[in-house]
Amino acid sequence: MLPPVDAPSVRAHVRVRRNRITSAAPGQAADLVRPAPAPEEPAASRAAIAVTVASLIVCAVALPVVLAFGGPLNGWVLGTGLWLANWSVQLFTAKHALRMGQTAAVGVTGISFVIRAWTIAGILFITALKFSEEVALIAGVIFIVAFTADLIGRGMAFALRERDRETAATEAAE
Repeated sequence: MLPPVDAPSVRAHVRVRRNRITSAAPGQAADLVRPAPAPEEPAASRAAIAVTVASLIVCAVALPVVLAFGGPLNGWVLGTGLWLANWSVQLFTAKHALRMGQTAAVGVTGISFVIRAWTIAGILFITALKFSEEVALIAGVIFIVAFTADLIGRGMAFALRERDRETAATEAAE
């Protein structure tokens, strides 16, 4: 909060609510106050859908490859299932992180990432020790390939969104 200033026309009242900052001098009309734009909610864009579809295609293409090399179907099912579970938790975490402050969002996202990584590693480790090393190895490879495809796709989608945002900002400035 700002310390009080003697001249009321100089002092700005600042209201902070859910990452939206609105400032106005006392007595200023409400329609003249321009609130800061709210953070954009991620829409189901074509890029996000393409990333998801590409990762699912990678998993689908991996099935005949695994079977052609005599790998166990259980390994493919486990790897694909682990990737889908990881992806679902990542989407859930990202959705809820958008409603948090920056520090909390980074913390929750980072903790989620570490917990997901250790959970996947633990499941694969237990699978290798208790059931089959071959199933765990195939599952690990499928998971890493799908995760990498998803990560590359999300990185490319982010770069395209930023390029579009910069283009729109440049056009608006002209």
